[in-house]
Amino acid sequence: MWVKTSLLIMLLCLSTTELFARPCKTHRSDLKILAIAANASEDTFWGVYRKAMLAAANDLNLEVEFLALNHDSDNRFFYTRALKKQLEKGRKPDAVLTTLFLNAEASALDLLQQHQIPHLVVNTSLRPELVKRLGEPRKSNPYWLGSVTPDDSLAGYDLAKMLMQIHKGKSSKQQPVLLSLAGPHANNVSENRLYGLNQFLTENGMPPASPIYTDWGYSQAYDASVALFKRIPQANIVWTTSPTIARATVDYLTKYHPGNAVSIGTFDWSNEAINNIKQNYIDVSMGGHFIEGAWALILLYDYLHGNDFIHDTGAHIQTRLLPLTKINLQDYSKLLDARYFDSLKFASLSKCLNPRITKYQLNFDQLIGTNE
Repeated sequence: MWVKTSLLIMLLCLSTTELFARPCKTHRSDLKILAIAANASEDTFWGVYRKAMLAAANDLNLEVEFLALNHDSDNRFFYTRALKKQLEKGRKPDAVLTTLFLNAEASALDLLQQHQIPHLVVNTSLRPELVKRLGEPRKSNPYWLGSVTPDDSLAGYDLAKMLMQIHKGKSSKQQPVLLSLAGPHANNVSENRLYGLNQFLTENGMPPASPIYTDWGYSQAYDASVALFKRIPQANIVWTTSPTIARATVDYLTKYHPGNAVSIGTFDWSNEAINNIKQNYIDVSMGGHFIEGAWALILLYDYLHGNDFIHDTGAHIQTRLLPLTKINLQDYSKLLDARYFDSLKFASLSKCLNPRITKYQLNFDQLIGTNE
């Protein structure tokens, strides 16, 4: 009786992760992953995204092939035709990492299901109505394993909070007057970030934002900056949804309002954002989500070797964007260097390649620690 009771207590003490742990299969060196992402130059967000993913793939001994699509071609037929052509060309990939854009969310997932290829959605700002329309991963579509996506609403909130604190540090006697510049109307990323901004404003008794929408491009953003400051010249905080939009605002203010103590914030960690922070043009940039492709590769590696991440993380994994400022610039800016990526041990964060891990720790501090 004592033995049975002790055994029961031991089982009850096991964590959920330990109960669901599975022995991993022998390493496969022939695994091929197809990664779909926006086409962009190396120093942009998507360029850094690819660098991080390639470094992770190299450390995990995986082959990654990229299918680059033009983000500004808002055509779901273009997306699905390009994906279909890729899937029917040569050997079928063992899994697919895909962003969802060009209004091709449902058609892309349907196509991957038809080809019976396991897939993870990565770096896609998911709105509640989109998730409702697509359904939950692994239910109607058993090949859709889950998602690794940024929490853009929280990031919009956090950026507003940071900008308010920075403004008070610069000019504590001036009442905050906030302007907002967004991406295209109804764009998921932009709308989710705006939702977070408005949540912060509401909580702090401020009127909701009245953003000017842009096409993400410099020219429209510059014109929008001119219009906003003509309308509200006393503005002292500018909340923007992308570094290109922020740069346009900076250029306008530098030319027409030099010396104004305007606090400016944006999103994405890029060389452009780093240079703007160094030169005191902008104060903060929320980002770090370029690493999501690398995180997703680690999860896929374990899944394809018999250790399903869902018991640990669930199907939807949201990453929190972090603020890049002058204070932490030295610590995090090195992450944009491909050579630094190559020195990191991504494989040490895999449960299959590091059996001591009982719970995934996919964060920058853990990753940087692998280089120490």
